[in-house]
Amino acid sequence: LQRAKLGHAVIVGYAANIVTREEPGGLHVRLVGSVENRIPYLMKTRDIGQKEAETLLADEERGMRDYAKMYFGKDVEDPLLYDLTINTDRLSIDSAAAVIAKATAVKEATLDADAGAIPTRT
Repeated sequence: LQRAKLGHAVIVGYAANIVTREEPGGLHVRLVGSVENRIPYLMKTRDIGQKEAETLLADEERGMRDYAKMYFGKDVEDPLLYDLTINTDRLSIDSAAAVIAKATAVKEATLDADAGAIPTRT
């Protein structure tokens, strides 16, 4: 959480989007993709077989889901927990990174503009 407060950090992990939810500069991104594409990716990047990749993927997804539910009472599938969701079946990793970088810049510009705004009375 200290790193998030300092800014300019990428925090990846179970419920990172939930823990840092109140940090004003945070951009919470969810990457999604089909099992059909994620299994071969895991096989290649982890140098493992198909069965091991299937087990790893199922265990990681279950672990994330259970952790968020147990410790925060949240469902990781809830789209309101994210500012941006990217389908990696549709965008390459480089394209997804470019979209995230652009979204981060837009959010920072919005925060900067809001910081200079005169508060209104309600």
